[in-house]
Amino acid sequence: MSDQSTDNKPHDQTQIREFINRLGSDDDATRWEARQSLVTLKHTAVPELIQALQDRNPRRRREAAKALGQIADPTSVTALINALTDDENDVRWAAADSLEILRHATVRPLLQALIHHSESMALRTTARHILRILGIRLGLETVFSPVIQALDGIEPTLAVPIAAQQALDALATK
Repeated sequence: MSDQSTDNKPHDQTQIREFINRLGSDDDATRWEARQSLVTLKHTAVPELIQALQDRNPRRRREAAKALGQIADPTSVTALINALTDDENDVRWAAADSLEILRHATVRPLLQALIHHSESMALRTTARHILRILGIRLGLETVFSPVIQALDGIEPTLAVPIAAQQALDALATK
């Protein structure tokens, strides 16, 4: 009697690469179908999707960010946080939406990114949104409130790293 998992052929890298290429299509339906095909592959597609976040095509980057959120693999958090500084607004917000889905896995790496890269306005803007949403969803509003206030303040590049570190310290005691 054969194991069922051996009956299902894994998708090879060529097929995954073809789906990734289709993420950059001008056609909405083609992009959607390619994204859904990658999502059904789950963790198998994650490394290629992470790589696609660096692609020259902004549609491909945006769709890769969306797919990573749908797959919800915590190994994609760092790459999605890096995408929060993408030149394209649509890519940044797709990455932000995906990080919201990843919830707890997002919190510490996002706060660490704010500590080390508070000079990035794109990161600060998207991080503020993510922290506000995750604060509500995770019951961490009191922990994130000082960070959000620092993000809204006069000197965020100076105040945000301190507030983010204090939030990390508060999370360590919870």
